[in-house]
Amino acid sequence: MEEKDPKPRVVNVGIQAFYEALLAQGVECAQIQWHPPAQQSEEIQSLLDMFL
Repeated sequence: MEEKDPKPRVVNVGIQAFYEALLAQGVECAQIQWHPPAQQSEEIQSLLDMFL
């Protein structure tokens, strides 16, 4: 049976400072840049859809 690696592996979503703190401690981690979607009014969303 294979021995498990006791070090944690982390996927961090969003908070850069948390990711950097993990790196500083030698934790294997990946950073995902994510922001909650902005909520627009229907009028603004229609205008954005036309331009994008």
